[in-house]
Amino acid sequence: KKGCYTGQEIVARMHYLGKLKKRMYKIHIDAHGDTAPQSGDPVFAENASAGQNTGMLIDAQVNPDGGYDALAVLQIADSQARLKLHDSNGPVIHVEALPYSLEPEASS
Repeated sequence: KKGCYTGQEIVARMHYLGKLKKRMYKIHIDAHGDTAPQSGDPVFAENASAGQNTGMLIDAQVNPDGGYDALAVLQIADSQARLKLHDSNGPVIHVEALPYSLEPEASS
């Protein structure tokens, strides 16, 4: 059976276009007592067109200090915008810093 291996389309797109438009981010959702976020829930940026989501929730877990810690795939261009879950009135989302750099290390 001929088929694509996992990620083949993304690798080909990177090779021919040279840049990514989306990236996975670590986020925190300020949702207290609300319905638990679910995989596939849409993420909206404040500056986006009406009804146009900027990403999607991948997974979320309850944070003992409140809210939810989660992973989401977001448009890189919108990752620093004010983000909300579900719609423009939904819980606020904060993009958190990663414990490592995404920049390539300089060769010595």
